[in-house]
Amino acid sequence: MARNVRTLVDAAAGKAVHPSAELLGFLSLYYVPSPLIEHFAAASFAFTCNDRGWPAGPSQYWRDAVRDRATQPLFAVTILPCAYWTDHTAEPELAIGNNTPMLIVQAARDSIPLRWAEALHRKLPRSTLRVVDRRAHGVYDARVPEIVAEVNTYLA
Repeated sequence: MARNVRTLVDAAAGKAVHPSAELLGFLSLYYVPSPLIEHFAAASFAFTCNDRGWPAGPSQYWRDAVRDRATQPLFAVTILPCAYWTDHTAEPELAIGNNTPMLIVQAARDSIPLRWAEALHRKLPRSTLRVVDRRAHGVYDARVPEIVAEVNTYLA
């Protein structure tokens, strides 16, 4: 990553650079048109941003980024299109709350705030909340062994 950031900084300064294959692949995700990725992203944002509770406007994202800058200077909170989302589903908000046992695993430094996992945990009386001290986002994945360990322990 450091090599890729250095390449981008040098390019921004007008220096001749030779991007790595890794950096070229990453940039192609953003700058090479791909209908499959564009449709997936559009559907993902529509699904995600219709979920109520996202901050409206950039001010909350800015406060979160300022708060996290000291501990996460490179990977602080990212503003999502949800900040400006105006189209919402006509369906009533989903009621959350039941007595089904559930495991909630949250990475402490995820871009999704920990307070959201804590709020969900309070609404689900038989849930178990486990927080791992990682910067990660996603599901059960061997690249985040702390999350795998929490899930395996819960299921054992």
